Formats: sequence, C-alpha cells, structure tokens
Amino acid sequence: MSTITQLEQTLIDIATNCLSNVLEYSAKRSQGDVTAEDAEAFEENHIALMTLVQLAHLTHSGLSEDARTALLDIEEGETALLRKLVN
Repeated sequence: MSTITQLEQTLIDIATNCLSNVLEYSAKRSQGDVTAEDAEAFEENHIALMTLVQLAHLTHSGLSEDARTALLDIEEGETALLRKLVN
C-alpha cells in the first residue's frame, strides 16, 4: 500500500514532466538543434523542477518518506543529465 497522497503524487507527476522536458532539451542540444524557445523552456522546467524538489530537502515539509524519496530520485536524474550537458 502506498503512503503517497494524491497531492504528493501530483507533485511527483509535475516533477516527472519537468524532467521529461529537460531530457527533450538535452536530446535536441546533442543534435545541435536547439532554438531560443527550447533554451527558455529548459530554464523554466529546470526552475520548476528544482522548486518542487526543494520540498524534499525541507525537514518539516509534510511530505511522506515515499514522496520525498521519489522527488530526490527525480532530482538525481536531472543532476546526472546536467553533468552531461556541461561536460
């Protein structure tokens, strides 16, 4: 049985969607096919994702441990991707 509430699942879904958009940007960038709009969308999704993930770093955010873990896993995925983008 999951301990994740509907609100937590919604936050996780939004974060997952943001990560998906960041992945799309990465793919376009590696193909050399990035537009100014793509870069702007990347920045917006990165900021939104980091804002959501910040909840997982707060001691008394109200998130369940399962939700906290899910958001931190999403953060880890984006961090790995960003390392590839800068190298």
